[in-house]
Amino acid sequence: MPPSGVNLLKIGNPLQRTRGTLAAHVTMRTRNRTIFDIRMTSTDSTSNTVRPAGPPVNVAGEGGSTVRLGTKALVLVYAVFLIAAITPIFLVKIPVLIDLPNHLSRMHVLTESAADPILQQHYRLTWGLLPNLAMDAFVVALYPMLSVFEATRVFLATTIVMLVVGTLLIHAALYRRLGLWQTAVFLVVFNQVLAWGFVNFLFGLGVALFTAACWIFARQQNIILRIAIFSTAATILFFSHLIALAVYALLIFGYEAAQAKPFKNGIRGDTLRHGMVFL
Repeated sequence: MPPSGVNLLKIGNPLQRTRGTLAAHVTMRTRNRTIFDIRMTSTDSTSNTVRPAGPPVNVAGEGGSTVRLGTKALVLVYAVFLIAAITPIFLVKIPVLIDLPNHLSRMHVLTESAADPILQQHYRLTWGLLPNLAMDAFVVALYPMLSVFEATRVFLATTIVMLVVGTLLIHAALYRRLGLWQTAVFLVVFNQVLAWGFVNFLFGLGVALFTAACWIFARQQNIILRIAIFSTAATILFFSHLIALAVYALLIFGYEAAQAKPFKNGIRGDTLRHGMVFL
């Protein structure tokens, strides 16, 4: 039996059907306040359009006042999750990633060979215009300040941050809002690709997501500025990992293809403009 004075389910507008749309209004109340107020819509096979019947979910406080998660609270939630995600990396000297010992060995040669005669007998450093160099450039740049192990942990933490932030920015760029359900990205940030130690690809993937989000945000900005910014970003992606560059190109191509409108009399000016920046 429910407690006295609690109305567990109240149908405000009982299942109204209009032009293929099914709407329901569900309210849960106590004597003095509303616990929640949900309005839902769905469609059947005769309609492809869903028209919102009202605000999706309102959580009410004392006196029926609505409690909403503010921007500061949302940022705090994401910050807590992000700190929790990168903390394990700094709790161990060598994170347990299958291919990481090979990466660390390469980092040792890159940073110590100049001062180690034994390494000089077996290795000769030759930098070239090659992809898959994200970790190499990152660790070597930090080596005067940090040890190889410390710089590697910072690189791994940066990779996770880029993956998370890039995913959130993609959603924000497309829908102009963020909510709590986007925290689901933290469920997959520690994945099999990371467990295998493919860190250059994951770093590049984070950069690709971040850059694709910036492309959407800056789509109407000055074309010269966009060419300069995104050419630099594409260069960074090339040196990070070639597949990450391909993912970035696929993201941009898919977005621009979705934005393109049918036209009859030749190629539209905006299509040429965005295509030139993309190339």
